Amino acid sequence: DGTGIISGQSGAFRMGINDKDPQKMLELPEEYIRSTFLDKDSFLWVLGDEGDVFRWKDGQVKDFTAIINPDLGGLKDGLYDPFHKLYWFCSNIGSIVWNGEGTHMFHSGNGLNSDSPWSITQDSTGRIWIGHEKGVECIDVDKKKITFIGYDQGFTPVETNSGAAMTDSKGDVWFGTISSATRVRIHDLKNDDRTGVLRIQKVLVDKQPVYEELYGDTACPPLVLNYNQNNF
Repeated sequence: DGTGIISGQSGAFRMGINDKDPQKMLELPEEYIRSTFLDKDSFLWVLGDEGDVFRWKDGQVKDFTAIINPDLGGLKDGLYDPFHKLYWFCSNIGSIVWNGEGTHMFHSGNGLNSDSPWSITQDSTGRIWIGHEKGVECIDVDKKKITFIGYDQGFTPVETNSGAAMTDSKGDVWFGTISSATRVRIHDLKNDDRTGVLRIQKVLVDKQPVYEELYGDTACPPLVLNYNQNNF
């Protein structure tokens, strides 16, 4: 209905279009709220920094902490996945997935490159994207595949920021990082099919040059060396 929800260190606040100031949601605990999200039934899920999970609607609150996060891993971000009817929570002990009946944890022991994911969004194809201190992860629930994109894969900012992830109108995902905002163009992702020719520019044996590439050369020719020419 156009109402904004503000997460704060002293609780959660509502601010409507015509409100001059945010109004504190007194029915929720007065604690550090890190993030909120809506599900398909317009329930508001409220995530506490100490690991509390609350569900709010029309002033009524239900505590789901013991069901979803009994280990009280500090929560940073979350979302409802309408493609698979799953609830995702980023905690400092891994990524918690709840299907309404039971939970599953993604962590460094079973696929993620971090035990502390802290931002999450979902692209237009239904894939889940998670940001952490080493880069980002793409979780394809349908294919049961996790793809890591870090520095070596071209995600040069490396470290992402807590709660700073979103999906734009084209379905691409964005992450706030320590130095920038970075977009991942999801439809351009593919396996690297480039080919090339390995060229040797120069060969030195016992610090003496035995081959040097000249313009027009195609490859280093076969080199026949003595048994004691073994320092390359």
